[in-house]
Amino acid sequence: PQVVQVFEVDTYQGSAGVPVPYLAMELLEGGSLARRLRAGPLGPREAAGLIEGVGRAVHAAHLQGVVHRDLKPGNILFP
Repeated sequence: PQVVQVFEVDTYQGSAGVPVPYLAMELLEGGSLARRLRAGPLGPREAAGLIEGVGRAVHAAHLQGVVHRDLKPGNILFP
């Protein structure tokens, strides 16, 4: 739970034959935390719940050997 499903990780041949990495993941249509924050700050309970969920998700990923190196509001997505 709370971790986006990745369907494929691969590369394709970009311009001049340079390989370009990509990943295909499930579509989450709820937008990002960055988008939600444009409307103003979250309330304390909502923010605490969100941080708990993100923390659990990152921990679960780390247990599987996955390190998220770009954790920012634009990369926290909602279903």
